[in-house]
Amino acid sequence: MRILLYNYAQPLLDGHAGGGVTVYLRMLVGALRHDGHRVYTLSSGTRRTPWGGIPVLRRREDSLMVYNAPSVAPNVFAFHHPRIYLESAALDGLPQRLHEEIGELDVLHFHNLEGLTLGFFTALRSQFPRAAIVLTAHNYGLLCNQTNLWHAGSEACTDFDGGVACQQCATVPDLRRRQMLINGITTSLRDHPWLERALRLPATVAQRRLARGLQPACRAPDPGAPTTVTYANREAPAYALQRETNIDLTRCVFDRVLAVSRRTRDVLVSRGVAPSDCDVMYIGTRHWSRLAESARKFPRPGALHLGYLGYARKDKWFFVLLEALRLLPEAVARTCTLTVAARVDDPQVRPLIEDAASRLAELRLFDGYTHDQLTSILAPVDCGIVPPLWEDCLPQVAIEFVTSGVPILCSDRGGAGEIADDPAFLFAAGDSAALADRIVSMHNGTLSLQRFWSLPLRLRSEEDHVRELIELYARVLEARRSAGSEAG
Repeated sequence: MRILLYNYAQPLLDGHAGGGVTVYLRMLVGALRHDGHRVYTLSSGTRRTPWGGIPVLRRREDSLMVYNAPSVAPNVFAFHHPRIYLESAALDGLPQRLHEEIGELDVLHFHNLEGLTLGFFTALRSQFPRAAIVLTAHNYGLLCNQTNLWHAGSEACTDFDGGVACQQCATVPDLRRRQMLINGITTSLRDHPWLERALRLPATVAQRRLARGLQPACRAPDPGAPTTVTYANREAPAYALQRETNIDLTRCVFDRVLAVSRRTRDVLVSRGVAPSDCDVMYIGTRHWSRLAESARKFPRPGALHLGYLGYARKDKWFFVLLEALRLLPEAVARTCTLTVAARVDDPQVRPLIEDAASRLAELRLFDGYTHDQLTSILAPVDCGIVPPLWEDCLPQVAIEFVTSGVPILCSDRGGAGEIADDPAFLFAAGDSAALADRIVSMHNGTLSLQRFWSLPLRLRSEEDHVRELIELYARVLEARRSAGSEAG
């Protein structure tokens, strides 16, 4: 097959940009090419010529890059400008240019909408009428211009109120123009290695100064005050129209929407995506083989070693765990150990960690970590805590725990709980008392971790996932071309 994969960052050229999706696509590109498929990658929204101007398509072997796209990626820089996505015609000619550059395609597979425009997708279906066009929902970009349905950095978004709630949701100001300048600098350095070598130090300093203030500080929860500062706008009608038109795309442009968890599919369907157009497809993990090699953890009675991976931020659930530890009976807490592998940037968080440490038998803190360190970090851990407050589609940390032989206790938001799919290992999101009760049950043996390992775990190897994906491509492509033949 001739396949085009889209991500706002180039998986083979842009290093760590794009996060977990880039890592996943790097694997997918290699696997598809190994199987004999011709694979192109397309990116948009992060590259810019120093002088700006109209969008241009540039190619480096089978990597195609849009320069000067009007929609800046990732969406944190586009949030305040939904009308650019809705109204800009700057990318309407891009599908034709793609066709001229690489010819007919069998499959176009999008892994986000960031960096593109509505007009691009409308033109895309007209330019590639016989191709299968697929979207994988790694996040909620179809529904939410923040992409995560996490309102104002403090609570799950269950009702966007016709776009009104979106008007005071952004936790960073409008930094689009600043990011365009940063993109111009980084693109010039990336495209001219000799210039990058000459200007590496001053460019790094300039970029850090320009980027200062992008990430809001993490704050301890305070019932009497907001945990974040938000930046308002008056774009409610545009946010409402953006959701409406994106849902229309799932009917008239995308042949299938692939949700990476059952919970993700439920969220998409509850907000308008047709159930018949949306499938669940769990992505594969490169850590699959580690599961077979890892010893299953069974804590000794009367002692428990808990683990937490990720970020020490409210939206990443950390404070729920700290509060649960505070609620543990003293006799339980004194025999519990906690391993925290999380970057701690906010000085207000450290006293909370120290307070938790004073009640526990031991607290091991790894202030940031690499995947190479994961095996040694998790070696003594009996159970991982994955307590998302928002609808995290399928947290990578949950997969990392389980493939390391560590069972997980999860909140009922997002897809983490589907790995084991047992209510005994779930608790209500944000309910620290419920989490504390579950910890006590594990500590006294009422909730046996042997039960976890008896469950059919929903994990996929990369090989199984790629095979499942190719089979889906073939089915969708056949249906698309059969429909075209009947219409003709």
